[in-house]
Amino acid sequence: RLFVGPELLLGAHVALGAEKTARFLTHGSLFLAYSITENVQAEIAGDLARALGGAGTLLLGGGTARVVFRF
Repeated sequence: RLFVGPELLLGAHVALGAEKTARFLTHGSLFLAYSITENVQAEIAGDLARALGGAGTLLLGGGTARVVFRF
C-alpha cells in the first residue's frame, strides 16, 4: 500500500539565543509512505518552513527518511 499527501502546520518559532523575538511559523511537507508488510512501513518527507517576523524572515528546509516497525 502506498500513501501520499501534504501536511501543513502552523505555530510559533521562539528563539532561546540572542534574538528572543517570537515569529509566526508555517510548515509544509510532502509525505510518502510505503507499507512493506503489515508491520513495517518506509516513509520519506520533504519539509519547508518559513518563520515571519523579527529582523528578517527565516526559511528552513530539510527532509526525513525512516523505517517504522509496529508491534
